[in-house]
Amino acid sequence: MQTPYGRGFFKEGTDDGNRNHMIGFDRSQRGMIVMTNSGRGDSLFPMLFARLLGDRYSPWAWNGQVPAP
Repeated sequence: MQTPYGRGFFKEGTDDGNRNHMIGFDRSQRGMIVMTNSGRGDSLFPMLFARLLGDRYSPWAWNGQVPAP
């Protein structure tokens, strides 16, 4: 996906009791990975990625999550 930080790439994953999300931006050379051992941990991802990384571009709707505030 195209963002003001350059091209963005992401990967997410879920399993019984695990939630993971990763995003990286090529131009800014910044990224972030969060892995949880909770089946509900992903509810925090939009807020964490927005506040700590400035990420407002992850396609949260793909996972049924609300956009970052």
